[in-house]
This record gives sequence, structure tokens and C-alpha cells, in this order.
Amino acid sequence: ILHIGLCYQKLGNNEARNAYQRIINEYGEQREVVAMARNMMSQMQPSATVKESSKGIILKQVWNDPNVEGGGTVSPDGRFISYWDLETGNLGYRDNSTGKTKLLTNEGTYVEPMQFTINSAISPDGKHVAYSWYNPHKTYDLRIIDLDDPEPYILYGNKDEEVYPVSWSSDGEFILARRYSDSVSGEIIEVAYPTGEIRVLKTFEDGYWMRMVYSPERRFVVYDVPVEADQGNFDIAIIAPGNEEELLLVEHPANDRLLGWIPNTNEVLFISDRLGTWDCWIISIVDGTPDTKAQRLFSGIGQIGPLGFTADGTFYYSISSRTHTTSIFPLDQTTFRLESSLAKPFLESIFDIEYSPDGNSLAYVKEFIEPAGPGWYDRPLYMLNIKTGEERRLTRELEVKSPHWSNDGTRILCTGFGRLAEEETDYWGGLYEINVETGKVIEILLFPEMTKGVNYGWVDFRAEWWGDDMGIFYIMGPRIIKRDLQTGEEIILLEQENLGQVLHLSPDANELLYCIESHTEGKGSIMRLPLLGGEPVEIAATQMSESIDEAVWSIDGNYILFSDNTNDKSVIWYVEKEGGSLQNIWQSDDQVSGISLHPDGKNVAISSFFQIAEVWRMENILSYRINGK
Repeated sequence: ILHIGLCYQKLGNNEARNAYQRIINEYGEQREVVAMARNMMSQMQPSATVKESSKGIILKQVWNDPNVEGGGTVSPDGRFISYWDLETGNLGYRDNSTGKTKLLTNEGTYVEPMQFTINSAISPDGKHVAYSWYNPHKTYDLRIIDLDDPEPYILYGNKDEEVYPVSWSSDGEFILARRYSDSVSGEIIEVAYPTGEIRVLKTFEDGYWMRMVYSPERRFVVYDVPVEADQGNFDIAIIAPGNEEELLLVEHPANDRLLGWIPNTNEVLFISDRLGTWDCWIISIVDGTPDTKAQRLFSGIGQIGPLGFTADGTFYYSISSRTHTTSIFPLDQTTFRLESSLAKPFLESIFDIEYSPDGNSLAYVKEFIEPAGPGWYDRPLYMLNIKTGEERRLTRELEVKSPHWSNDGTRILCTGFGRLAEEETDYWGGLYEINVETGKVIEILLFPEMTKGVNYGWVDFRAEWWGDDMGIFYIMGPRIIKRDLQTGEEIILLEQENLGQVLHLSPDANELLYCIESHTEGKGSIMRLPLLGGEPVEIAATQMSESIDEAVWSIDGNYILFSDNTNDKSVIWYVEKEGGSLQNIWQSDDQVSGISLHPDGKNVAISSFFQIAEVWRMENILSYRINGK
């Protein structure tokens, strides 16, 4: 564990992660050791870290902020980095010379009517930023803002289209962008600046999220494209503007993702996992065709996201990784304190864990990074037999969230997103029932388009069983609805603005636990809804923020456990059903995302979440040419 810290301080994130993996491999059975190592990984945040290769290439960490999403670019002089501020949704930029950040927009909000940015690109002269902006039509405009006079305007926008800028031509006259619409799955377009005229460079049948970049002098466009025969791994292609006929520059069964075109050279940088690790590779291009075989430039770089090159060839990139941590804690029946020192952690990225009614099994979701890289995840449902240790994967083509066992333990209710149905028109996910024995998936209902938004729609729904598993309660927008699964009949039980994503039936089946999150007031409330008649009752209010990710009843139904999350701290509170003072029974620097009590009340499973967002730069990229190489 000490070795992790030393690696982090001296060599950087990759070496620290390697040390962490070695601890897991060697001490995987010793859960306390692994838990300590994981805790150290979550807390390490060095301000600057340097790693140097034998070829003279230097990697240096320049920024670390969990509230920042990559999605931007570096200015050609290396002074600024544009970014998406996750907390507010606004466009921001960082001055690398001072380390200070500034928001360029101020109307960002995740409350309806939502407005926010996703990605951006700084112009070659460093004076303008092109960025996408979510609008009331639920699509994305291409906007421009001047760094010296931040009054944004729409360069191109259509209510039926989504446009995302990626990079500028070197003369600043064109912006390379992705465009998606209902009629066309995906296009590479260029937008003339400042006229806003559009030119389509390439049309695709599938609307994937490609990386792309202009070559110097705008002769070519290089982009990556998934290959269905290689399980969706990417190859790298090139076209000349005005000619849609593409040529594959990098064709390999492995996964190859574009990073960029090195300024003042004929060389393209990319990452590939062809040797078992994510390495940096380089290939030379002459007149639009490969001139040499690809060469490995730097090993173990990881699944990085490109932020672009500066004029001197320094490459900036982002590392965004996240981990769900789940542990089983003994629960003191007298004080309701959690015995953290005796916690037993799971070793993989597991969340939304829930005990079966008999306490002999666990259902949970695992999160895997897909070949497309960070931001693209597979979330299948798993079941673990606690007594035998046998684990089974229950879903293949269905991503899952918020699983709940039926009372007889034979079925699991969850929200989900069918991967095979993703390309269907008007599909936004739905509620599903999964047979524990066979894994058979039954569709209960599909979500309407209103769920499409920044938070993935289907992820933010909650559902709960009622009766003898013959019906469900679920949250749809501002309503809590009761649905009979045999007849399909529905009854609206409650209509309330600002409903949060908490829904839990009391042990006696007479009350529903839910929450209200008021972003304007900055607070949340834990509520109970009597099902036999009567008005909703407030149990307690949050103490730190409006964010409540989970709330559950105690086994006897007399108490409530609920989470209270801020960006840098989470607390689990314990309060009597009738209200009263709150007792802090557990807290963490990570955000709590799940709580499940064992049926005997002696153990509780807690899931928490942390995300690391970093910006690094790679210097001396062309040093491999030394000695004639």
C-alpha cells in the first residue's frame, strides 16, 4: 500500500494503478488490505506528476478536478483549455499559466428547461471557442463565444439536428463537426466561419461518436470508425474534403482510436490495445496514404481522450475514470453505527446491490468500460449466491439500473436499456422483469421521449413491487404511479414537482418512502406516502444539499436510513420514522449511490462512487527520431 503512494508521487497515475492491480492480484483474498489500497487510490491527488520514457518523452499532469469533463481542446499556444463544468453545465476555460478557471457562459442549468454544453474547440488564434449547447428543442446548436467579449451567438442550429464541434482548420475558416438527425444517423460536416455555411464530408449509417481532425492545410480529414466484424473495435480512416471515398490508414483487429495529427508533420498519433495494453502509436501519411508501418511510441498510456496539440507539438489529453465501490458493513443493532473496520469490500466496479428476501443472495450491477473507451459502459445484472460464492450474469443485451427482488425471490424488477433496441425509433428504455432462474427478460413498459436528457433518462427511473408481486409502483416525471401488471390499469398516487429517485415500500406495505429535491432551495426532503389514505408526511430534511440518492426502511419499519450527498462528501443519516434528530452513522469522501439492509438487520451493503478527471500533457513526442529512427 505504501508502494501505491510512492508510485503516485514519483511516477504518476499509471504506475500507481499498476501497483494497485498487483495488490489485488496478490492480496485479493485479504479484503481489508484491498479496501485500504482502494481508499488510498481514491484520495491521491498530486498537483503535478511527471513520467519520462527512455525515448525522452515526458508526461506531466497539469490539472485534476472531479467536476470537469474532458470534451474540450487546448489553445495552440498552450495557455487555455476549454471544458464542460459538470456542476453547472456551463462552458469554462482554464488558464494554464495561473491555474485559474473561468465560466464563459452563465445560463447553464439541469433543471427544465435545461441548457448546458458538452464539448468545445478553441480557434487557432485562441480568441474564440466553438461549442455545442443543449436547447429547448432537446437538440444541440453550434455556438461561438469570444474570450474577450463573451456574448455567445448561434453559428449553426436546426431544431431537428444535433451538432458538436470537434476542431478548427489551421486557418480558422472552418470548423469540423459531428451532426446527427432523425433522417441521417451520423455525418462529418464542416461549418464555414463566420458564415455558418455547411458542407457534408462523410455520411454514416450508424450514429457513433467518432473522433476526427483536420490535417495541416485542411487537405484531409482523419477519423476513427467502428468495425462490426471486430466487435465494434475502431479502425482509423482518411478522406479528402469533397470526396467521400475513404481509405483505411490503420486496419487491425484490435481497437485503434485517433488522438490527432501532429503539427508541422505528416504523422498521426493514435492509441491501440493490440499488444495487450493501451499504448501510443504513430503512423506517417504521404498524399493521404500510409507511408510506413505504425510504430509504438509509448506503452501503458491508458484509454485517454484527446484535447489537441499546441503549435510546438505538445499533446494534451484527458484521463477520466470512475469506480463504484461496494462493501458489506456489520451494523450495530444498539447504536446503529456501521463497523467500518470490519467491512468486506467487493473488488470490482459494482453498484445498486440488493439482498434477496431470504438474505441468501445478492443482485447487483457491474460496470465495464466498453472498447469505445471512457464514457461508454456496459452495465449487466449479476446475481451472487452468498453461501456458495457462485456468481451468474443474468443479462446480456440489457443495461440495468436499480434492481429490486420480488417478495418470493424469483424475479427482479429494474429499469433498463436494451442494446439491441437502441437504434429503434422512439426507444428510450423501460421497466423490465428478469427471471432469476432463466434470465428471461419481460418488458413491462417503455419510457416516453420525455425521459431523454442529460441524465440518460432510463437511469433516473425507480420502480418497486407491490401486493403479491402482481403490481408495481414507479416514478414517471412528477408522478408516482401504481400499475397492475395483469390488467395494465394505472392509478396516479401522487403528483409532485421535484420528485427525486427514491422509492421504497415499507415492511408492512402500508407506506411508500420517496423524496423531493429542490434545486432552487438547495435542500431535499425524505417523505412517506400513506397508501391507505392520508397526506404525505415529511420525515426529515437534508443537512448538506438537495441530493438524495438512496433511502431505505429499517427491517422493523420504525427508522429510515438515507444518503445526503455533496460534491466532496456523503453522509448516511439515521432518523425515526416519525421524524426527530438525525444521527450520522457513516460518511465518506465518495458519493453514496446505494443502501441495502440484510433481512436480519445485522449487515448493510453500501455502494459509493468516485470519479477522477485529469488533464495531462505529452512533451517531446518526436524525440523517437533521434539517431535516425
